[in-house]
Amino acid sequence: MTPNFRLCFHLLKRSLRKRPGFISAGLMAVAMAVPATALSGSLPFLFSADLPAQQKQTVLADLAALNRLQFKDSDGRAALLFGTSMNSENLKQWLAARSQYIVSENFNYSASVKVVTPNFIYPNADVLPYREVAPPPRRQNEPSRIVTVMTNVGAQVYIQGKKSKSLMSADIAGIGTVNITSPRTGLFKIGAGLFTSLISDSGSYISFGNSLRRLAVYFHEARHSDGNGKSLGFLHAPCPENKGALAGHYACDRNQNGPYTIEGTFLRSALDNCKDCSRREKEAIRNIYADKFNRVVTTGTVTGAAAQRLITDTASETCRNLRIMNVSASAAAACNGSTAGTSAGNEIANANAAAQTVTAPETRPAWLNEQPEGVTP
Repeated sequence: MTPNFRLCFHLLKRSLRKRPGFISAGLMAVAMAVPATALSGSLPFLFSADLPAQQKQTVLADLAALNRLQFKDSDGRAALLFGTSMNSENLKQWLAARSQYIVSENFNYSASVKVVTPNFIYPNADVLPYREVAPPPRRQNEPSRIVTVMTNVGAQVYIQGKKSKSLMSADIAGIGTVNITSPRTGLFKIGAGLFTSLISDSGSYISFGNSLRRLAVYFHEARHSDGNGKSLGFLHAPCPENKGALAGHYACDRNQNGPYTIEGTFLRSALDNCKDCSRREKEAIRNIYADKFNRVVTTGTVTGAAAQRLITDTASETCRNLRIMNVSASAAAACNGSTAGTSAGNEIANANAAAQTVTAPETRPAWLNEQPEGVTP
């Protein structure tokens, strides 16, 4: 069985450096770097038997890194988004409620997913999530700069079962058959980009900054385990033309509590107190979370005072990044309010589309219903 859509292409630009030469040594080093005491409490993941041991150990190291994080949430927005105060234990529980299994790149949807019960009655049986029809991706004939990092297969199977009115299951190597009775079954498939892209020029695949980047991916995918009816799965929207290489790809959101907002908020809340992150990693992560927030796409056109607020907010965040990154003195000086400073900053923060085109929602992007569907087989 092949689904007629993909739930989530968690995407990165290949502009992040790809260093396969460092992967083997780095992953092997992880196996020796995760003491049992670092993984206190229940783990959110069970691993398929065919997942390479090095990749499993890397994920375990990432979870150990989560235990060491301290979060900053001065305005309370992150706590509102996650529904809990921002600390490592609460976030581990949040993740565990939405994720259970990690399978390898070799997971075969057609061979592994089966119908358990035909003519099955789902909650909100006639209410399916809305999925926009994407225009053709930009530059179709050029080599893609997009790579899949991870996919929430469990939510994808649940939606497919609901559409076909059949209860579905998935066969997981070494675990057995799992009935997909809720999007919160939390079955994640590793993509090619999760273990191939580095954010640091140091080549340290197991650096704390790289663990932080991967943790954000897990939280992104976990949001796809939420929702019901129209909000089921928190499906991505196609990116508009002003998103460059992402245009036409399902790599944007039209809501303010979706996967990209979750991912960006996690990174931003963790970064300020990340004592284990290098300066270069902090610089890269700021650009990453600016990109995630920039993927919350907008509709309509705002003019006047509302448009100026949008530009001001974007420039303020950008100039903060410029000062912390200690870039050229001329660029930092330009942040005192000049148009040049705003333009230069937005380019670095990957938020130029908002400031240049001044497109924004006439009302705030939707806050979708997060409560998950569930069935009793």
